[in-house]
Amino acid sequence: MAATDTRPQELNSTNFGRIQVIESSEAIAVSIRSRQWFAIGFLSLWLTGWTVACVFLVHKVITQASIPMVMFATPFLAGEVFGFCVLFELIFGREEMYLSSSGLRFRGAGFFSAAKSFVPLADVISFEQRTHLGDSESGPSYDIEICTMGTSLVCGSSMPRRDLEQLAARLNERLITLKTELQIPLKIELNPADARDFSRPGETHWQFIQLPDEIKLVETGYWNTRNVLILLFVNLLWNSIVGIFVCSLFGIGQGAAVPKGMNWFLFVFLIPFELIGLAMLVGLVAAIFDFARVTTFSIGPTESVWSIRYGGIPIWPAFRYRYESLVRVDVEEILRKSVSSNRARSAAGENFGLSLKGPKVEITKFRGLTRGEAVWMKGLIQSAGYVEVTS
Repeated sequence: MAATDTRPQELNSTNFGRIQVIESSEAIAVSIRSRQWFAIGFLSLWLTGWTVACVFLVHKVITQASIPMVMFATPFLAGEVFGFCVLFELIFGREEMYLSSSGLRFRGAGFFSAAKSFVPLADVISFEQRTHLGDSESGPSYDIEICTMGTSLVCGSSMPRRDLEQLAARLNERLITLKTELQIPLKIELNPADARDFSRPGETHWQFIQLPDEIKLVETGYWNTRNVLILLFVNLLWNSIVGIFVCSLFGIGQGAAVPKGMNWFLFVFLIPFELIGLAMLVGLVAAIFDFARVTTFSIGPTESVWSIRYGGIPIWPAFRYRYESLVRVDVEEILRKSVSSNRARSAAGENFGLSLKGPKVEITKFRGLTRGEAVWMKGLIQSAGYVEVTS
């Protein structure tokens, strides 16, 4: 969805740290630079030595080609690519936000930043400064979570806490002003008693199909380049290292096999590492072929069915939940320990669930939804008349 905003004419510009804020009566624009000179210098020096080692390993692979040598060189080469990606982001990375009456435009530049996105003003909830507790050596880190009805966004990673607190306060102040002027409700209820008027969120892959005796919600998978690249890197790093030991176990390559008395010990020792590597490989394959995935959630007056298919082929039997009647449908937040306090809160993204409850017990909980998706689905179930709407 394209925004029609124009840049404000009368500007009030403020800089604090690596954050630039430009305000006018119509909008607020924010630019955050991720450039960190100490990290850039250290990583450049590290990559210089790492590159020399990679050149040496490539020469060894070419002149003494063997399966163990290729596996030994793979983690180094994968680390080389990853290191240059991080360096590129440190030098050129920039996050930009533009909040106006039409909504929020967000753009993250870099390999690990979110792509361009637009969130309608009514779907923007708040800007929350977060603290991530690190270990005793690294210490805490900070960022801002942009809470929305869809997948939340994160910006300002590793910025000073004081700068982020100021930025979050100014953004929340402008958000309240814009919503008040347009008479948009400031508070969005997580679990409204009556959700029948809640429309389908713009940022969703779920489709609604009304059938005579049930409602069906269908999600089609999609290609995610960022997830595939991250999983590919993790697989190359982990499975190549495990592969070196497997080659040694069976005597594959130029080197001699492990002494006979050690074979069974190494065989048993490698099993958990091989299982983890297999799980990583399955995750990579699933991410590559996610475009062929179809997830279906059917809800009827006496039965709910959840299933996943790839190319029309079920990967496991459908989960069926039978009940006499539905009493309640609740939107629930999937909680985790707060990074900054002892209370609980959710992470950014798809961290909401739809809980179907019978007269005495919870029937099932459908997870992996955004806030907007969960409230929308609750409204569909209520509109179908499967549960009584209470005020």
